[in-house]
Amino acid sequence: LGLCLFTCVVCTVLNVRGAGLALRGPDGSLKKAVDAMRRWQRVALCSLSWGVVSFHLEGMMFAWLKLTTMVNVWVVTVILGVVLALMLWMILQIFRTLAVVRDELQQGELTDDQLLAVVKRLQGGQAGAKPRPGVDYGAISASLEQQAPPSKGGVAEKVDDDDAAAAAAQRR
Repeated sequence: LGLCLFTCVVCTVLNVRGAGLALRGPDGSLKKAVDAMRRWQRVALCSLSWGVVSFHLEGMMFAWLKLTTMVNVWVVTVILGVVLALMLWMILQIFRTLAVVRDELQQGELTDDQLLAVVKRLQGGQAGAKPRPGVDYGAISASLEQQAPPSKGGVAEKVDDDDAAAAAAQRR
């Protein structure tokens, strides 16, 4: 049970700290977070695997120590052994199904070609083209919501999407 608890702690810390670094860290943080999570993934999987196996072996040993009749001992041992074998078989099937070839792993950073392709896609498919009118991808409307003057109640009024698009068109 200690290994399973260790796995829970490692996974929780990685999910909280890794995502926080990737989203709010300085440039290069996404790659750093992905690399760290990849390193710790093996540790978490090994500790979980050993925790599950040791839990089943512990149950078998408990049956051998505490049960009085051999029939009961063998029934518990066979049941726990079959459950363990099925669990390991299912885990192997999942690993085979979701396997990623090492050369195809994403590194958490964009190459120059990938970055240019994203910029072209956002600009309407043409290199050097201006963004399409009326499409702000959420950035302009979000900034206008933050700049809205406070209302009488002291709470900023939400700017309507049509107003945001009109204001963005006037700025251009």
